[in-house]
Amino acid sequence: MRNKHRYNYIVLAAIILIQIFAGTSAAYSGNNPKDLLDKFRDHMLQVHDYKAKVNIRVDVDFINIKDRKAVVFFEQPDKFEFSAGGFALLPRKGMEMEYLELLQTDYSAINAGTKTIDSVQTQMVKVIPNNDSLDIVLAKMYLNPETHLLHRMKTFTKESGSYTINFSYAGHPYDLPDQLEIIFDVKNQKLPVSLTGDMKSIGKEIKESKKRARVIIDYSEYVVNRKKD
Repeated sequence: MRNKHRYNYIVLAAIILIQIFAGTSAAYSGNNPKDLLDKFRDHMLQVHDYKAKVNIRVDVDFINIKDRKAVVFFEQPDKFEFSAGGFALLPRKGMEMEYLELLQTDYSAINAGTKTIDSVQTQMVKVIPNNDSLDIVLAKMYLNPETHLLHRMKTFTKESGSYTINFSYAGHPYDLPDQLEIIFDVKNQKLPVSLTGDMKSIGKEIKESKKRARVIIDYSEYVVNRKKD
């Protein structure tokens, strides 16, 4: 009889532990994806405009491109200026905060699990726009449910192929990124002379199917909301 009671206690304890862990998991994975996206969007919309200095590194294995310094300016909703002495940035994704345009349209959001990125446990949300006029057809956004910061975005488009943006943070005003790493395919991309600086043929097309490039952008000296009343 004593062994039977002991067995019942063990079973009861196991059930309680399972319920605790299940409840904890459900609480995390059960974050409403639209609520999470709304909190991120509303936080970033506090940035009416910003100006910053940037250092740009372009990593393409078949072209030698020197690092460049530039000044960027952004103003809601879509004004973007980039000044670097004739240097054309390809692509300009991420710097223009195009994810805010996506999150201010009609879209569907699907919770797609969790992923650890640089020691941060993020929730991945698939965002599908319900607006055919947008170039974006699908965005996978990896957000921190605690801070509501975006740590990675994988974007699939109609015209520009696909690209991935990794976001790093270092306490800048309004949680603007300290660094962007943009990874994209260069197949059939036209690379202008102003980008490479040493190509003889303007608009030469890169036709190799597996060529990828990285643009690493480091931000400093942010000035935020200087034009806001």
